[in-house]
Amino acid sequence: MAALIIRQIPARQDNYIYLAHEPETGLTAVVDPADAAPALEAAQSEGWKISHILNTHHHGDHTGGNLEIKQATGCTIVGPRADHDRIPGIDIDVGDGDTYALGKAVARVFDVPGHTRGHIAFWFGDSKALFCGDTLFIMGCGRTFEGTAAQMWNSLSKLKALPPETQVYCAHEYTQSNARFAVTVEPDNKDLLARVEKVNAMRSAGKPLPGVSLRIVGGEGQDLPPGEVGEIVLRGPVVMAGYWNLPDATAKAIIDGWFYTGDAGYTDTDGYLYVHDRVKDMIVTGGENVYPAEVESALFGHPAIADVAVIGVPDERWGEAVKAVVVLKPGAAATADDLIAHARQGVAGFKCPKTVDFVDVLPRNPSGKLLKRELRAPYWENRKRSVN
Repeated sequence: MAALIIRQIPARQDNYIYLAHEPETGLTAVVDPADAAPALEAAQSEGWKISHILNTHHHGDHTGGNLEIKQATGCTIVGPRADHDRIPGIDIDVGDGDTYALGKAVARVFDVPGHTRGHIAFWFGDSKALFCGDTLFIMGCGRTFEGTAAQMWNSLSKLKALPPETQVYCAHEYTQSNARFAVTVEPDNKDLLARVEKVNAMRSAGKPLPGVSLRIVGGEGQDLPPGEVGEIVLRGPVVMAGYWNLPDATAKAIIDGWFYTGDAGYTDTDGYLYVHDRVKDMIVTGGENVYPAEVESALFGHPAIADVAVIGVPDERWGEAVKAVVVLKPGAAATADDLIAHARQGVAGFKCPKTVDFVDVLPRNPSGKLLKRELRAPYWENRKRSVN
């Protein structure tokens, strides 16, 4: 038996794709590829060739890269038997109690329905690695999108029986949102509160290095208090002196020795920095600032959404209005009213989308970065500027 070398690849808003490399044979599996480009680029940078895809379930943010990766590499796609007809390009189906060998690394397969009816998990015992898709997360589990609560409980019980040293490779980064919910259930749990504090610190960008000064400023250049979002500005010996041969761009970015990064963020009372969004993506509606990343995070919790982008569009009354552009999961259904009501549970009313457009795919560059300029362009056509 061989131990896997595992690489985690962040993708989309909160997805994780994994590369699992078996070093003795050189075989490499990509687990739940939301998109092809991040997986192909990561494999190339490691000097590995993708030989397999392992899918835990059929949702598009777990199978979206299947066909492109298969076309590029000729890989074998392995997925759940119960969902054979919904896995793009599937070659081999597996189910509860089966084993599947990636070279000399052998996975045991578990049926773990609940999130979807055909969800499976791959457990590589010698590597102490569990690829569980959307069944189990830190401080939470997947939504019961197609299954029942009883099925999810049974699935989680199977995973709980694995050895305690098992490392869980889940497919989304939901830790902070799960933590916020957990605290509402057990507000006096000291261990939980300590864990939440640690998670929040881990999600921060840290504190400034010695000699580097950091400020969070508002639209008029005023310093903002902890917890309030503004533009991150920096000063210090390690901060750039300017853009090469671009004096106008330098003059806009560096003012009185402070570098205006274009990133929006906030600090906590302990001085930790949290990067929130890009300033240029900020929406100003009725005089209020709305950062799309916060609204996108609220929307992503809806079980029907595979991908989402939030943009500002012209509005004669409010200047700009918040619009969500949504890709639904295959076979899922949701109305604009459904999604707006869901967002309202997580963000203030003025931040909620006023309208929702449904599309088949969002524009992204080869690295998977969302191209919001392309999304905004049709709404701002024939206008002199892209703010109202």
